[in-house]
Amino acid sequence: MKLKELKAIIRESIKKSLFLNQPVLQENFSEYSDDALTDMIINLSRFEDTKDLIDNIKQELAKRKQSKKMKLKELKAMIREAVRKSLNENQPAPAKPKTAPSTQPGIKPGQPKPAQPRRPFKPKPGADPKPKAMTEGEKEIVDKIVQRMRSKK
Repeated sequence: MKLKELKAIIRESIKKSLFLNQPVLQENFSEYSDDALTDMIINLSRFEDTKDLIDNIKQELAKRKQSKKMKLKELKAMIREAVRKSLNENQPAPAKPKTAPSTQPGIKPGQPKPAQPRRPFKPKPGADPKPKAMTEGEKEIVDKIVQRMRSKK
């Protein structure tokens, strides 16, 4: 067999395996994802006499892109409309204050706060006025110092 005859036989077998002569493949592009169609274009571009099928696949991809854009715009518009309706329907009425307004005058911005008197110190009953945490050694030293001071007076 010659090389041309071999190529023709291979080409015919590929066409049969790819269903190029049958309109079934061309009509059922909906079964394939966009990535699968792109892979088909890549694979078919390696063979001769597949330009018409590649064009059909490219047209299908273009249709899908257009339909996706339209659907996305429509979806966004529907969502916006639904959000506006729900916001308008669910608008709460202005709330009334639960407490009566205070009778004390408020402080104007930039004004100092009025001075409040300090409350007197009230020690707890039975508590040392100045408690210190001392160990036994420190207590003995402090006691000796106190005795010296008292003896000097």
